[in-house]
Amino acid sequence: MNFQPIRFPLYTDRSLSFDDDTLEIFEKTYNELEGLSRPKKKMVDRDCIHANEVLMKDYFVENPVYNAKTFRDQFRLPKDLFLKIVGDIESNEEWFQERYDGRGKRSFTPIQKCTSAIRQLTTGNPPDQFDEYLGMSERTSRECLQFFCNAIIKLYAK
Repeated sequence: MNFQPIRFPLYTDRSLSFDDDTLEIFEKTYNELEGLSRPKKKMVDRDCIHANEVLMKDYFVENPVYNAKTFRDQFRLPKDLFLKIVGDIESNEEWFQERYDGRGKRSFTPIQKCTSAIRQLTTGNPPDQFDEYLGMSERTSRECLQFFCNAIIKLYAK
């Protein structure tokens, strides 16, 4: 195929004239726009390390703040079963393994990720509920739920 370029008539009417004030406004606006760049995404430091320490102290250390009955009420399953699920998922799914991000900061622990997913499943509450307690954004909480459900189906469905 042979393509022909489209030719547009040149605009040669010189009847448009700008006074000095108009040119000054255009120059000022152009200079302001030229200096602007796309606004940077606001980074929120959620301190997931501290959130993990609080979670561990509340439920998973030798003498936790909350007892086994409270754990079962909160998670709708015994702590032993929860820890077995976390271990199985962590050993089989890369996404649940603890890593470091591009800034060299530690990611969420497998227990934090599974806690977010199970709490969403048991309470039916939205993902942004866990922002402060787990130090986790709404998006990360949604991803935890999605990856958790996929991992459970992959590991235990037969």
